[in-house]
Amino acid sequence: MAKQSIDPEEQRLINYLLGMTSAEEAEPIENRYFSDPNYHEQLLALEDELIHAYLRRELPAHQQQAFEDYFLASERRQKKFLATRDLLSYVDQLLPTTAKTSSVGVPTTKKTGWFTLPSFPRLIGATAVLLALAVCGWWFWSQQQTQIQSDIAQTAVSVSPSPALSNQPIQAADNSLPAPQAPAALADKPQMTVSKPIYVVAFALPGTRDTAEKVTVTLPAQAETVQAQIALSETSDQRYELVLKTTDGERIWQQQNLSRQTTRLGLGVITSLPANRLQTGETYVLDVKGISSTGESRFLEQAFLLISKK
Repeated sequence: MAKQSIDPEEQRLINYLLGMTSAEEAEPIENRYFSDPNYHEQLLALEDELIHAYLRRELPAHQQQAFEDYFLASERRQKKFLATRDLLSYVDQLLPTTAKTSSVGVPTTKKTGWFTLPSFPRLIGATAVLLALAVCGWWFWSQQQTQIQSDIAQTAVSVSPSPALSNQPIQAADNSLPAPQAPAALADKPQMTVSKPIYVVAFALPGTRDTAEKVTVTLPAQAETVQAQIALSETSDQRYELVLKTTDGERIWQQQNLSRQTTRLGLGVITSLPANRLQTGETYVLDVKGISSTGESRFLEQAFLLISKK
């Protein structure tokens, strides 16, 4: 985030919220979260700051990608993001038209921290923003006390991949972020839009090289990229490399230095797949390598993915 000096502990929490920590690094954060209410409040506040920084386009490219791929994969955070986005857009319409606005509809003045604050001549507008955000924040706080605990608890639990799921189609969840309907009085005003919809697919690798045992992966037909939550059969390494090829050996896609994370189906990796480069009805080969702490790589498993699109 575009902040001049960030406390190391605060940076660690930001990385955690963006899914940029390993399971070992996340464990002490989650343990303290459940036992320390103040720590809980700090985590919620950082969620709000990340959302505001994303809306103001202040996140670096790698954090912006992690925000879209990991942070917004949570349904609770999607709702929080949409409510904040719509609120700021609506308040922006209420400010004087002579005020200079940023690309996301927030008055632009001298920056004193992560976010842009209105100057004294815009005190009334700023007060309206703060009051509206306070009401919105109180509502989210009351709703999140139980929801966020469930969200993190599910992430902290290690689930062994089920063999019964390894060769079954996994229907992609449509987690796109629809544009909200504006009030009638503001129908002719420009509304903010999300850069792209988010789609999530989850599947488990069988842990064999049997070409007859294929994993069916169902993708949305309109998706260009999808967030793939892939449960691995071998998870002793901290980092992983994935290579996707055609059955003729032509390399289509590769990702390196992926950290081990908890997916919907167990321990594995979370990454983005180029859905628009995969043809329905075709079979692709996915090679998985583990990377040790010294940087050495070793082959772990190979899976055959049968692509289906709906």
